[in-house]
Amino acid sequence: MEAYGYCIDDLKKRKLLKIPDEKKYIEHLKKIADKYPFLAIAGLRILTEIKLKSKTFNDKDTLGVLINKLKTVVPDAQIKTLKDFKEFENSASHGYEISETTAKWALDAIPAFLRSINKEKKHI
Repeated sequence: MEAYGYCIDDLKKRKLLKIPDEKKYIEHLKKIADKYPFLAIAGLRILTEIKLKSKTFNDKDTLGVLINKLKTVVPDAQIKTLKDFKEFENSASHGYEISETTAKWALDAIPAFLRSINKEKKHI
């Protein structure tokens, strides 16, 4: 799984971020959630963006753009759920307080939901 981030040495350059093992990545985020729930959800936002990308989407599309492109592929109810998750993830990424319990719930629920979306995307 890959996403673009910014190169630490030159913030004008984008560098490919790789998550080689989704399961280990989520387990790591769960450990972070014990002390820094908002940080774990920020990490989950990265995973969400990666999971929504496919060959038909631009690697540099924002999360909102990716969700809008899915409107032709997945039901409206799932689009609404994705938008709700996006708002939650964005709030956490901007430092809003998230409880440890909520963070751990999200680390289970959101990846499971994304797996179901990816199954439907294969029909594009």
